[in-house]
Amino acid sequence: MTQRNELSEQDVIAYLAEAREPASLREIAAGMKLRHRGRHALKKIIERLKRKHDIEEPQSGRYR
Repeated sequence: MTQRNELSEQDVIAYLAEAREPASLREIAAGMKLRHRGRHALKKIIERLKRKHDIEEPQSGRYR
């Protein structure tokens, strides 16, 4: 994935769908090549997706 200014929920869902196992925020950010602003947005997006039940947290701090 290329570096962009905006990160969408769909980008995160697509990344997690391709992941073999649950990933941490750090692993997701590194895999998506996110910088500081993107990492901050990722945290908010993950929380939003958890509230909407679009993703789950099977282990503390790991998402799928």
